[in-house]
Amino acid sequence: MIALFLGLLLIPETPSTAQQPKTIAVCDKAWQEQEPVKRKSLLFQCVEEADTSGLKSLAYINLGTLAFLQYDTTEAAHFYDLAETTGKTISSDPFFHAYRSATYSEVGRHEQAVIDAKHVLNFIQNNPHIDTSQQIPLLEMIIEPLHLAKAVKLKETVLNKYTKLPIRDWVDAHNRATSFMQINEYETAIPYAEQAYLAQPEHPAVLNSKCYLLAKTNRADEGIPYCEKALQIQPNKASILHSYAFALAKNGQCLDSQTALQKARKFQPAVVTYQQQIACEPSIPE
Repeated sequence: MIALFLGLLLIPETPSTAQQPKTIAVCDKAWQEQEPVKRKSLLFQCVEEADTSGLKSLAYINLGTLAFLQYDTTEAAHFYDLAETTGKTISSDPFFHAYRSATYSEVGRHEQAVIDAKHVLNFIQNNPHIDTSQQIPLLEMIIEPLHLAKAVKLKETVLNKYTKLPIRDWVDAHNRATSFMQINEYETAIPYAEQAYLAQPEHPAVLNSKCYLLAKTNRADEGIPYCEKALQIQPNKASILHSYAFALAKNGQCLDSQTALQKARKFQPAVVTYQQQIACEPSIPE
């Protein structure tokens, strides 16, 4: 499985509920803290000390976003759900809806993912002069959710906007490749993945994408070393383990593939993709 690069700037998100929550000191500290471990600890304290449901909801939203930015989909979905316990509809900035759309999509909640994706698209359409640096990540995060939900017209609208935006650096190239791989357009992804690899040949996410793309284009034997190199850097990364499992399966190494898939499931048990079996025919008796 491949993943987008996600921005690491953490900003407080204010839900639009019936009444804006009154903040307290520890929550103020949480909104300002940028170091992830400290921020998470402060957000948990905020949840404990929150004297209004709105403030508690806001803390859970930020916990969900922090988990999402750290690629922990299982935890992100959990916290986003806890944010809804107030019984009020939560609406926030477009990045919140983009993050939640991607999160719900990965755990198989496609109708909810589409609702959030529509929030993002409406924001962009109502703000045509929004900076490219914001448009690109917002659109990237809702392409796969709309694809998996079979929201064809919405996906086409997003892709039309997205492909007209410039590629500014190797991160954009990697994300462009990832976006096309997510919707099964592998040949289109190849030049973007190669552009990213030439710029960052040691980055685990770039190595992961190259491995997965080679496996998807029937060159799994060439792709496996890239996954193995990525796993030397990030041995517990579920997305890399899944790509490795897929490449091994395509290469007929079925037992090794199953082992890698089980590890991916261990680290991200709520992600639907990791619960699905990967078809494999042994190349030699195992």
